[in-house]
Amino acid sequence: MTLEQCLAEQIVAPGPIIELTRTPSPYHSSFAIENLKVILGDSKELDIIFKNVGKDGLLREAIQVKPEFIYDPLREIRVYNSILADAGLDTALCYGSVADTARGRYWLFLEMVRGVELYQVGDLSVWERAAAWLARLHRVKVSPEIETALPRASMRSTRDAFPALMASRCETSPPRKSLPHEAWHQQLHLRLGRGCGRSRACTSPRRARLARQSG
Repeated sequence: MTLEQCLAEQIVAPGPIIELTRTPSPYHSSFAIENLKVILGDSKELDIIFKNVGKDGLLREAIQVKPEFIYDPLREIRVYNSILADAGLDTALCYGSVADTARGRYWLFLEMVRGVELYQVGDLSVWERAAAWLARLHRVKVSPEIETALPRASMRSTRDAFPALMASRCETSPPRKSLPHEAWHQQLHLRLGRGCGRSRACTSPRRARLARQSG
């Protein structure tokens, strides 16, 4: 599916795209993000966020630190299409998506929302409203049908996921000299691990590597 087809399905742009400009975004997640300037046949302009959530869109830094078992290119696509679309949370509109397993192509086309990043705001009341919005997001009910369709895409901080992530960090942490404050981080991680229902902890060498990574 092309971007033109995606926009037509959303009844955003039933006409052709006559000009498309792509520029790298100054922001990113684990994946590459581009800003698209789209000019339509009726001279209407759209600013679109293009996010490549396929393997070829993963940044090198993310590949080095992100465990393979949490990678699922359909996660964001399904969340936008199946959950956020009808959640009433005023999230960015999803103009369309591409999920082509044969080509390994997983794309998201999202509305570009203008605003000031939260970290630049010093007004506590704005942070409180953002926290309240986040609480509403966590209360969104997902139907059993959608939950079944998201076996890996609905990755959460479960009893199984958290210890697995901790173990992965233990194995991938590069060795370096431990710093005095890192013992506190070590104890915190161990308590969090136990809180997830796992009493199994890293062995001594792994425990030391975990402390080093936490700093």
